[in-house]
Amino acid sequence: MHLVLITRYGGLGDLIMMLPSIQALKVKYPHSSFILRTYQDYIHYLEKHPVIDATVPDDNRFSLGMAEPGRTEHLLQRN
Repeated sequence: MHLVLITRYGGLGDLIMMLPSIQALKVKYPHSSFILRTYQDYIHYLEKHPVIDATVPDDNRFSLGMAEPGRTEHLLQRN
């Protein structure tokens, strides 16, 4: 299984408009797990959506830069 981390900031409408694209990816890659990282305030709207397998709240988009390998792997650990 592959883990796909989707990081999205902006408005709630931007996130909602992105859901059909994630659904298409989920159909194409059914054995992948899709994890959404976005603002804490938006998590409760999307955490139960069927195309989102897990959520990661992040209110400081600059604190978790993807440029350095290994900086976000701990966020993907499921409890």
